[in-house]
Amino acid sequence: MILMRKSYRGIRWRKYISSARLQDCRLLNCDMKGILIPKWPCFCLLNPAEARDFVISQQWPKKIGLTLDIYTDSDRECVAIFGDASVLAKESGLPLSEIRALLQIIPGVNIVD
Repeated sequence: MILMRKSYRGIRWRKYISSARLQDCRLLNCDMKGILIPKWPCFCLLNPAEARDFVISQQWPKKIGLTLDIYTDSDRECVAIFGDASVLAKESGLPLSEIRALLQIIPGVNIVD
């Protein structure tokens, strides 16, 4: 859920994402400074195209590798991708703690506790 708060007469807009569970959501051409990242098990990959070389150079569990390949095969206009680690855990059969350890090594991944 994207919520927008607007105050009247010159006070800036502030965009933030509440406690929504986001999976496979891409943000295009926006400033991430004003967007709050949902808490774990959601995660955010900033500038996914820049993580592409790292992702394809690693050995990943099959389902995780496929998802990360799709996430990082993005145009430069994609500034962030949100995912839900609980979905990755269910699809791969891996525990959430292992999914988190795998995600944390990827450049640009943000996880909020």
